[in-house]
Amino acid sequence: IPKALLEVGRVYRFDAFQVIHRIVLPAVVPSLFTSLRQGVQQAWLSVIFVELLSSSEGLGFFMAYSHVAHDCRIGNGVTFANGVALAGHVEMADGVIVGGLSAIQQFSRVGRNAFIGGVTGVPDDVIPYGMVVGDRARLLGLNIIGLKRRGHSRDAIHALRAAFRFMFFGEGLLDDRARAARDRWSAVEQVREIADFVLAPSKRPI
Repeated sequence: IPKALLEVGRVYRFDAFQVIHRIVLPAVVPSLFTSLRQGVQQAWLSVIFVELLSSSEGLGFFMAYSHVAHDCRIGNGVTFANGVALAGHVEMADGVIVGGLSAIQQFSRVGRNAFIGGVTGVPDDVIPYGMVVGDRARLLGLNIIGLKRRGHSRDAIHALRAAFRFMFFGEGLLDDRARAARDRWSAVEQVREIADFVLAPSKRPI
């Protein structure tokens, strides 16, 4: 606080309250807000730096006009094309790709390495390694290109294809087929992951 301002206060015979109210606070408050703004900036930079160090895939790519609402959980290495919108409480695993102008309804889950086509509305969960498209998303099959690009073995992909047909095009209840597939292909991690995803509690079940 400049001494000249305090001297003015003495000249006008300010009491302690007037000195604080008319001299100290007006002089200090701008500096407090400037420090707060700089501190928040440094905190965000620290969060991003730590995330980049601890993650093997980075934060991913959020293109123009992407929107992530409150209480969402987004994994590493995700890609949002232009205009993607997530409602609240969406859970998205690592490596998901979402096409432009797609929207995901609140409380939905999207499994690892799934692919969501452009201009797709997602009202329900999307299985790991799944590929969905449509104004109301339809499960078209597996994200085979994504599986190959991420280095999954040919044997694992063949087993996953067979298990996918068994689970989603077989007879009976989906939960029963998922349990049977998990037992039948117990040695294939990807099949177990899909089965566990289907059987897990969900507000937007498949």
